[in-house]
Amino acid sequence: MDQYHQKKQLERLLIDYFKESYPEFPKGKLTESESPDFVLNSNSRQSIGIELTRLYPGSQKTIPDVQQKQVEIREMLIIYIHDQFVELCNLKCFVKIQFADIAIKQEQIFSLSVRLTRLIIRTVEKMSFGKIDRIILSKELPVGIKSILVLTHPGLTYSVFERSHNLGIPTKLLDDIQYSIAKKDEKLKLYQKKQLNKYWLLITTDRLCQEKSVNISNLILGSTFNSAMNKVFILELFTGKVTVLIL
Repeated sequence: MDQYHQKKQLERLLIDYFKESYPEFPKGKLTESESPDFVLNSNSRQSIGIELTRLYPGSQKTIPDVQQKQVEIREMLIIYIHDQFVELCNLKCFVKIQFADIAIKQEQIFSLSVRLTRLIIRTVEKMSFGKIDRIILSKELPVGIKSILVLTHPGLTYSVFERSHNLGIPTKLLDDIQYSIAKKDEKLKLYQKKQLNKYWLLITTDRLCQEKSVNISNLILGSTFNSAMNKVFILELFTGKVTVLIL
């Protein structure tokens, strides 16, 4: 499958995850689109354009060579897990693996991948495929693995495995959120060509965090974000928590 169709499938999974996680999501018909990604024709006769974006940690620090080697080992481990899963299981899922602050050795990759593949297969076989379903694995995991997110969705036709926070961890979370908003605001005139009633922005991230330890909820609640969008949200994939940034 080409990258465009892979991207659209993941977008469908994410918007449906958002619908499940946000009780105030309007009822109506949700259709795929381009610029914005989705159009919701609500039962109240409101048309809402919804654009999706990932939280890009532009403030992250340069990774030292020693840590970069560990990133490469972790990425290789995920490739091994994905390839074994696809070979052994016909079910489709979206998986995010969060690593602990413990180094994994090169020689551990194969044995660890076999163990994790079996665990993920056992998990997926218990999940629902008629709707979006989520399971977090956090107990009795091998050393070096902190947690695993497994999502299923009826529209998935391929499996995706990723490293959690694979784009990096912000050092200035608020700046990165505002930057993500501003980049989509730049395209609002393009979205407005659809002549919809309202425009929403959904930012997704694995977990809201930043390099320096801080109470994230208080940090977000005490901040003001600016956008030309009517509403802006952040969806945390591991928790399913939706934070409204602009209402």
